[in-house]
Amino acid sequence: MRDAYQHAFEKIFGVKLILGRLSEVEMDYEQENRQKYSPEILLARTEKKKFGPLPSGVKRGETIWKVPRGGLIRAVVLTKESQIHNLLFSGNILCSPVTALEEVEVALKGSPVDEKMIREKVQTIYEKLGYQFTGTTPDDLVRLVLEAVGKAS
Repeated sequence: MRDAYQHAFEKIFGVKLILGRLSEVEMDYEQENRQKYSPEILLARTEKKKFGPLPSGVKRGETIWKVPRGGLIRAVVLTKESQIHNLLFSGNILCSPVTALEEVEVALKGSPVDEKMIREKVQTIYEKLGYQFTGTTPDDLVRLVLEAVGKAS
């Protein structure tokens, strides 16, 4: 498999790849970037930036789902008094336009924790002309939101 990728890369870009090891400078650069941009750090920064400090009475729930033949999707849902106070989807979610998932978050923010209402709002965005969500259905996002709500504490 590696040979096939190498051959294709060489053919497409018209170069000859020479396999070797990273230089000391490249290894330092890789380590520095691994520390700055690890998935855990990026997710924590994103959540903190969006939510800020949690207000009194707000509960936080989180769930992760492995998309069949795809990546992971993470849902963090904040609830207060049976309403969605705020939420965040992150992970490997391919959608077009790129703001489509944010539109789902905006639509659900402030909604009652009601499966039918959540499903209607998510479905409305999935059905918008020109919108595409690769590898997920409205039911997938609804399930993620409800599972995260169920874990809120």
